[in-house]
Amino acid sequence: MKTIVPVLVLAAACQPASGPAAPPVPVAPPEGQEPARFAPLEHAHGQGALFIARLRADSGRTASSPTGTGAFVLEARGRDATLRYDLTYDGVPGGASAVTLRNAGEGGSGAVLHVICGAAGAERCPPRSGATLAGAWTSAGGLTPERVRELAARRVYVEVQGGRTLRGQLLQQPFMATHVDFTARFGAQGAVGTPLAAAGPTGTGAFHLIHFGNGTEELQFEVTVVGAGQVTGSTFVTADSLRVAPAERAGLSLLTPAGESRRVGNTLSGRIRSTAPAATVFALRGADVRAQMLAGAASVRVTATAAPPLTAALVPVP
Repeated sequence: MKTIVPVLVLAAACQPASGPAAPPVPVAPPEGQEPARFAPLEHAHGQGALFIARLRADSGRTASSPTGTGAFVLEARGRDATLRYDLTYDGVPGGASAVTLRNAGEGGSGAVLHVICGAAGAERCPPRSGATLAGAWTSAGGLTPERVRELAARRVYVEVQGGRTLRGQLLQQPFMATHVDFTARFGAQGAVGTPLAAAGPTGTGAFHLIHFGNGTEELQFEVTVVGAGQVTGSTFVTADSLRVAPAERAGLSLLTPAGESRRVGNTLSGRIRSTAPAATVFALRGADVRAQMLAGAASVRVTATAAPPLTAALVPVP
């Protein structure tokens, strides 16, 4: 891994938008002027950049509130860019009527930048209270250098409209230390943004593994599953491959007080630090663990009330 160069840091969720609006038409550069290029994106494991959307309801939040997780992987080179995404939401009464990416600063309402489902001629959203959506926003579809700069300016968020509206700002890990990003796809193979399974439980996970200069490490995570019933107990997510002895085959439980984590609905989020008790963080110690993660030898497991345990590989962001 190498030291990260600061690129994009994004902040808190925006306020309600008034409704779907037509995406703005890209403006061509003046005649004779070179089209804008993307600023280079540097990442600990390659040229990708992971943005995490933590979807939450605007008000009335309880332990069973609607929630969601979005993993957005941005690849930008020269004049071309692609934002690939997996997005899982759950608990929206009556299902989602529209899911969109919007443009606004903190406290503002934003125009639609990209339609994921349900608006402006896109496919209808699934008629269920929860679903996983996958796709890509490309330069050909309006992802211009100016809009990538809107990401850097803290002006892009995802909105799920329905009986309860969910919103979440696209956030990139602050570049205060060396880190590696990972995604996890439950019920699907392949890279983020590629087609999902036709049926069965699905989910989205996003992870940052951070290595600080003093030698400590921290695993940050956000995971949502849908279609498996209610997630259960402290074994909601375990890192099966992150173990240092055969006796620890049960894996690393992420839902623990020492892990500074919490579960809301079917979403688990939080962090585990290597300074916590050894029984909690054995998985975070040693370069061999990082090597296994980078080699794709790590996985996470979700247990729930209405399905067998779901397992997904932790895939490094390329």
